[in-house]
Amino acid sequence: MLGRAIRWRFSVGWWLAAIFGLPVVALLLGLAFGGSIHAVGVGSVLVKQSLSILLAVVVINLWEETVWAGFFQTRLEYRFPFVVAALLTALPFAGVHLPLLLLSDHVTPLSVVKGIVGLVVLGAAVRLLIGVFLRACADSVLAVGVLHQVFDACNNRGGLVDSLLDGADAALMTEIGVVLLTVAAAAVLLWRRGPSVFARRRPATAMTSAAN
Repeated sequence: MLGRAIRWRFSVGWWLAAIFGLPVVALLLGLAFGGSIHAVGVGSVLVKQSLSILLAVVVINLWEETVWAGFFQTRLEYRFPFVVAALLTALPFAGVHLPLLLLSDHVTPLSVVKGIVGLVVLGAAVRLLIGVFLRACADSVLAVGVLHQVFDACNNRGGLVDSLLDGADAALMTEIGVVLLTVAAAAVLLWRRGPSVFARRRPATAMTSAAN
C-alpha cells in the first residue's frame, strides 16, 4: 500500500487528466452557463493555487487517500462490485466532513439534514471519481491524492475555479464536472480495456500495469 503512495509511472495522459481535467471541465461549464474568465492577475492566481495544491497534497491529501483509496476503498473492492465499494466508502467519507455543517452562522435542524444529504451525494460522486482514476492510473494513490486536492481547490470558495470564474457558481460547476469527468474517464477505460477493468478485485492481483 505504501508503495502505491509513491507510484508515479503510468500514462502521461492520465496524469494530465488527473491534474487538469476537473478545473478545465469546470471552467468550460462556467462559460457554457454564462460565466466569464477573470483574466486579471491570472498568472499570480495560477502560481499561488499550484503551490497551495502541492503543499496540501504532501501534507494532507496523499495520506488521506492512502487510507481512503489505498486501504478502505480498495479492500471493499475485494468483497463488493466497484460501484458498491465506492458508495460504501462514501458513507464514512461524508461522515468525517459532518463538522463542517456546524460552521455556518445559521445552523438549523433542516440545514443539517440538507447538509448531510448533500455530503453523502457529493461523497458518492467523489469516491466514484477516485475509484475510476485509481483503476486508470495503475492503482497509484499518489495520483488520486493529487486529484482529491485538485477537487478541493476547485470546489472551495477562493479556490482555483472560483478565482478564475466570474458570473457562475464555481462549486456547482465543479460538482457537475466531477460527474462528467467520471463518466468520460470510465468510458475511456471501458473502450480501451473492456468491462473487466471494473471487475471485482482478486487477492494478490492488484493492478500494477501502466494505463494505456
